[in-house]
Amino acid sequence: MNKNRENQEFLMKILIVSALIILFSSLEAMFFAKDINFFNNFKYANEISSYDQYLNYILFNLFLSTINPIIISIYTFFTIHKRDVNNIYRMFFGFSTFLSLINVVMQFRIKSIFYYLVIILHIILFYFIITKERT
Repeated sequence: MNKNRENQEFLMKILIVSALIILFSSLEAMFFAKDINFFNNFKYANEISSYDQYLNYILFNLFLSTINPIIISIYTFFTIHKRDVNNIYRMFFGFSTFLSLINVVMQFRIKSIFYYLVIILHIILFYFIITKERT
C-alpha cells in the first residue's frame, strides 16, 4: 500500500471518530439542557441561581469535550500530506486525547448512554493516534 493511500485512510479514521465524538457530545449536551430534572438536581447540588448559569455550564462542558477532536481533525487534515505523522504528533495528540478522556470519565454521567459512547470513541481515537506508524 502506498504512502498516500495510508495517509488518506488514517485521515478518514480520525475525521469519522472525531465527528462521532462531536455528534454524541452535542446530543448529550442537548439532552441535559432540555431536561428540567437534570437542572433541578444540578441546582440543588451546586447552589446556582438561574437556568442561564446551568446552560453556560453545559455549553462550557460541550466546548471542552469537542475542542480536542476539532483541533486534531483540522491539524491532521491540513498537514497529513506535507509532514506525515511523526513521534511528536503521536505524543502531543495522544496525550491531549488521554487528558480529554480523563475529563470525560471524571464527569461521572453514568445515566447517559452518550457518556459511554464518547468514552469508547475517545479510546478509539487514542488508539488510532498512538498506533499510526510512520510511512
